[in-house]
Amino acid sequence: MTFTKKVPLGGHLYLSEYESYWDRKLGKSRHRFLRYLGRCDKSGNLITPVKPRVESVHSSFPVGSLAAFYAGARELSVVERASSILKVHRPVAQAFLGLGLNQVVHRLALRHVADWVHESPLPTWEKWDVSHLGKGDFERALDALSDITKTGTRTEGGHALQDGLTREWRDDTREPAGYYYDFDTTKVRYYGNTLSYAEMGHASDRSIRTVVGFGLVTSRVHHHPVQCRPIVGSRSD
Repeated sequence: MTFTKKVPLGGHLYLSEYESYWDRKLGKSRHRFLRYLGRCDKSGNLITPVKPRVESVHSSFPVGSLAAFYAGARELSVVERASSILKVHRPVAQAFLGLGLNQVVHRLALRHVADWVHESPLPTWEKWDVSHLGKGDFERALDALSDITKTGTRTEGGHALQDGLTREWRDDTREPAGYYYDFDTTKVRYYGNTLSYAEMGHASDRSIRTVVGFGLVTSRVHHHPVQCRPIVGSRSD
């Protein structure tokens, strides 16, 4: 049981919180100090609440933009929809979410994303066990989006996921659908050996490189991503 107690000091009253507990050894009730609340009046009403002071900071993590994009992901139920549509377990869907948030916030290389997730508040927000999280978990998330089977068939789970998320967004938006779209092409350098989309084209630094294009369709008013598809690197906007 907790209670507050006024303590006079230097002509002022100060309020503290105590806890009453039973001491088995002594066989009686005792009081234990819990925390100082601040200066108070005679009735016990706080006049100047205590302001915690931090002596040192072990580490810090900027969460402003991450929190904003995470809230959007929660609103669209990205993890739940990814798990259902891609037919993967929740940890794989959470790895997919981590990849997406890293791309819009930090854009680290795949080998560094696990460390970034560890340092971020994502494990707490998502109740996500990341004790054994590594690069392979994110590679499995990417395989769930697009992969080539042993028979040579290409699976495109990412397309179905995009359609599902777009339907979810359209259900709640007042923005006209179907024709108010902008189209933009992004080029990414390709360092592999074989890919049908890889062709000579303009890289982000305007040099001529082997690149893969990505066409992004967004809504005109709110620029909500509606559809993304890989395109050949030689194609312009």
